[in-house]
Amino acid sequence: MSSKVLIVATLCAIGFGGWRVLSTFQSTPNEISVGVEPEEITFICTETGAISHGEWMPTPALNPATGKRTLMQALYCAKCKKWFRAPPPEVAEQSPGGPVCPVSGDRLTVEEPEETDPAS
Repeated sequence: MSSKVLIVATLCAIGFGGWRVLSTFQSTPNEISVGVEPEEITFICTETGAISHGEWMPTPALNPATGKRTLMQALYCAKCKKWFRAPPPEVAEQSPGGPVCPVSGDRLTVEEPEETDPAS
């Protein structure tokens, strides 16, 4: 009787492990693809909070104004209308819908949305 229980427990463990592996490799469409290097990036300076745009490079990047490695990737919150420092890739990967704003909890995007004219 105990060998049947052991076999059933082993099969359950294998099935659960397979399900976990499958769910890990399935991805949901995100506006931000973790690990993908875009052509251009928005930076935020960790010292001054200044926003700049430029070619993608690993962060922290060299700030030409200060000569220090203070430029980090920035992501935009449409609700707060503000840029925030992007979380590290290992933290961003843990968020199924992508990084969220630390203030509003809304999703962060790589681009500031274009303003629409309310008169049109």
